[in-house]
Amino acid sequence: MWYVIKSVMKPKYWWTMLGLLFILIGQATCEILLPLSLTQLTQQAYYSMVTVFHNTAINNVLYVALFQIALCVGFIICGISSGIISSYLGSQICGDMRLKLYRKIQDLSFADLDNLKTSSLITRLTTDIEAIQNALFMIFRVGLRSMFLFLGGLVATIILAHDPSLTILPLKTPGPADLQGQDWNANPADVNLMILGLIMNQSTKTTDLWFLVPIILLAISVIMFGLLLSILIKSSRQYKITKYAIDDTNSVMREKILGVRVVKSFNLQENQIERFKYVNEKLRKASEKSFITSMWMYPIINMCMSWAVILTIYVGVSSKAIDVANIGSIMAVTTLILFGMVLMINVILQYGIALGSCNRVREVLDKKPSIIFKENGLKIEKPIIKFENVNFKYNETGEYVLKDINLTINEDETIGIIGATGSGKSTFVSLITRMYDIKEGKLSISNIDIKDIDKHSLRNEISLSPQRVTLFSGTIASNLRYGKNDATLEDMQEAAKGAEAEGAEVKIFDLYKLAKFTGCVSCFGCKLPEHQGVCVYRD
Repeated sequence: MWYVIKSVMKPKYWWTMLGLLFILIGQATCEILLPLSLTQLTQQAYYSMVTVFHNTAINNVLYVALFQIALCVGFIICGISSGIISSYLGSQICGDMRLKLYRKIQDLSFADLDNLKTSSLITRLTTDIEAIQNALFMIFRVGLRSMFLFLGGLVATIILAHDPSLTILPLKTPGPADLQGQDWNANPADVNLMILGLIMNQSTKTTDLWFLVPIILLAISVIMFGLLLSILIKSSRQYKITKYAIDDTNSVMREKILGVRVVKSFNLQENQIERFKYVNEKLRKASEKSFITSMWMYPIINMCMSWAVILTIYVGVSSKAIDVANIGSIMAVTTLILFGMVLMINVILQYGIALGSCNRVREVLDKKPSIIFKENGLKIEKPIIKFENVNFKYNETGEYVLKDINLTINEDETIGIIGATGSGKSTFVSLITRMYDIKEGKLSISNIDIKDIDKHSLRNEISLSPQRVTLFSGTIASNLRYGKNDATLEDMQEAAKGAEAEGAEVKIFDLYKLAKFTGCVSCFGCKLPEHQGVCVYRD
């Protein structure tokens, strides 16, 4: 996943991540200090109930309360800021990733695209990158926060277990000296609270076994993360299988929608329904497996949390590593550590989904185009096309589609190629525009090997109107301008005349400003009889 993200990282993203890191550290610090200060507030509240300690303790209560309000405000500010920055980072990084992937697809040749389904490319550009974006948000917003909570809570546990007398705020704590000259005929309830307060204040002796509590928490955390990692590896593989099942489902739906006229003409509705049932069942089983595997995380983390609390209290009290002075603080910090684990499980689940998506995105980004044009290629000067012993096949294991082609097409010549379906007529034309590379022989234009010709020169000098009609969303004019961005109405009419289609010209240009295409249409979805004509004029 890091490989894919690193490829689109910019310096401003690094600085933004650094700022986010400090904000999350501040948020985690506030979150850890809140329960610790609450324990100190409770202690001072006990003192305030005792008449002899009332004045000193009530000031301490106000002091700690103000400190907690400041922590809450800091926590809210850091939480809102981290959420906004995390959303910004995730959307920006994945927006750049989507653009890079789209540009990569534009560089792929026909041969490369033949090996990648259209439905698969659409899924990678949308669903897969959206999964990566959600994972990035969870990592930035929740993952880092849970890590800081875990590490900060562990450090706080070590400090509290080692020195129970440590407090967050320097307060004047009542002690035995405050009892001198006091009335011992006080209310029995005051005396009991006073004794309890003194016990809480003075029972701060450290034992040699103070390290047991953090060791227990660390050991349980290591075991838990080991189990979660094994589940993550297995679930990520299953999520990847699920993504490919989604590709197959999208492919069947796309064929059904584009070929709806053929399906209805031959009454193949039931056949298509059975076909969809098969891919849909395949997708259901893959999704079910991946979700069942992921759901094992929740029982594991609940079990680890329960054992962490039980062992911390039992071992801590048995070894006297925990006493009445710090049990509240330690349990509060332990709760934060466990809460960090709960947050981490959501991150791991989303990361497992995104990991399979990252592999699919990387598969396209790492794909080397089979056709690479030279940066400083030569330009076409004379429109002379020459085939010399040209052989071609679509893949290494397949049969040759064209064999021993020798042909010279001179300037101002018109050539017609006649043959049965599948004889290689379209393939022959695709070689001239270098949509495919020849396997053997030599193909030259203007006495220059086609592999040495500049890409823009080749595309500008050769126009291709393919058999499959493809019109993009927009008006007829916007489609015609794909051939020339600044084309005027007169230029379009001149193109129609050049295509020898004056008879259809009037009808087409009556719809010049009115006719619109709501999406990319093909010969399977023609709405106007002039679609083929528009493509010819454009090219």
